[in-house]
Amino acid sequence: MKHLQSSLGISILEPHTKFELQLADAYSAFSTFVLEDEAERCISIIEKHLSRGGDGGGVGYLSGGGDEYDIYRLNIAITNNDDNHHSDGAAASELLDMFHNSHEGKRYRRILTYEKLTQYMIGMCERHRCESEQQQDNIIISSSSSSSRRYDRVGNLMLILNFGPTPGQIRHIDNTDGNLFVSVYMSTHCPSTVLYEVGDPFIECTSDLIDYWDDCYSNDIWKDSSSNNKYPPPAEVPLLIRDVFNAMGNEQLGIGKRQHYTSKYKFWGTINRMLQRFGRLYQPIEQVHKFEVDPGTTFVAGGNEVHAGPPTFAPRMFAFAIGIPEDEEDDELLRKSKYKHSTGGDESSDEGQDDEDEENNGEVQYFPVLFHLDLCSIVFGIMEHEYNDRSEEHYPSKVFLLRILIQFICEYPSETYTETLGSTGREELQLWFGRLRTALNDGLNVDNVLDEAASDKSVVFSRRIVKRGRKSKRR
Repeated sequence: MKHLQSSLGISILEPHTKFELQLADAYSAFSTFVLEDEAERCISIIEKHLSRGGDGGGVGYLSGGGDEYDIYRLNIAITNNDDNHHSDGAAASELLDMFHNSHEGKRYRRILTYEKLTQYMIGMCERHRCESEQQQDNIIISSSSSSSRRYDRVGNLMLILNFGPTPGQIRHIDNTDGNLFVSVYMSTHCPSTVLYEVGDPFIECTSDLIDYWDDCYSNDIWKDSSSNNKYPPPAEVPLLIRDVFNAMGNEQLGIGKRQHYTSKYKFWGTINRMLQRFGRLYQPIEQVHKFEVDPGTTFVAGGNEVHAGPPTFAPRMFAFAIGIPEDEEDDELLRKSKYKHSTGGDESSDEGQDDEDEENNGEVQYFPVLFHLDLCSIVFGIMEHEYNDRSEEHYPSKVFLLRILIQFICEYPSETYTETLGSTGREELQLWFGRLRTALNDGLNVDNVLDEAASDKSVVFSRRIVKRGRKSKRR
């Protein structure tokens, strides 16, 4: 376990101080109350807040739920009101109030508060930082000073829970670059977050991606992976794709001459900036790591790890947050984080916010399929508007990128992405994607379906695209 943690740069921390052990006991009691003892009442409270629409009560859905059981997120907003020892007014507060007023919960009133939950998380972030420093031979740990940034607060704090079996999530990356990803597990025998260990090469810019695609072609990696799925692998990387990627990697999107056809991707900044954060989605998966943990166990990882919520066979509950270093511009981060929750993550609410930072608070999230679709949309638009003198190269270049997409679709053949694609307002793309999935799953020839998207400018490239998934929506 220690070898695994050090090689991946993660920490799986168990409670050991008196304070931590007391809280771990309280987490177990609270989760048992919510998920088992008073499950019907708690579901009723959550659904009551959901029925109010928007992000009422700080409640939303996460992806990974099934036909019978959803996965809920309950935002936690900490207040400084000494008369109320936890968050004010949200669904999470109502659940904790109900627990505190129960026979079992009365003895946990002082120890189990959302303020103490944040203290617990910050302490675990610091343990992670110290353990990471100890793994570096040239750094000496000092209790009074450290060369690395200390963690003194958390943002995007929430409870995540489901009341029955769920199929789990698609692997993805949340944009937490520079911050920590923190999960405190509360229920007994709780499945941990699934962590995907990716192999070389490291992909963080367009030239890395081209080199990787060249390697896949020259070493028949695509051919081998396609043979079992009965579809042709991608061909050699077209010259136009190489030229676009080499020229556009560091070019700002959504401004100047590109404003009218990449305006909805202004939040990307540049293609290379997003590949630095999400390029691991293209890297091959070497190993999948998952654990069963006890209440109080905390999973801490650096930003932008490939991960997923696990399949579950019983109710599950944990707290999630982003650990923020002390020298971050955290006041603005937290303000924006709370603002997005209060607006339900509405895309129109982002006007005037800092597109360069995008907060790094985990609210921008990508699956492999969705990231590649957005990359296709950007590149298709650039080809149409900036390389129209090479129109004869457009079709084979588009088909190449679309065949890359097939690789990701076949990883999760039953996933429809209906809700995520539907939330963008891109009906043509959603319908086309459905036809492509049907052809792949039925073993049919996909060439005609790919031809449709490569020939019709309105399918993949669209000016009506909106930003990708946020935690305040089902994903």
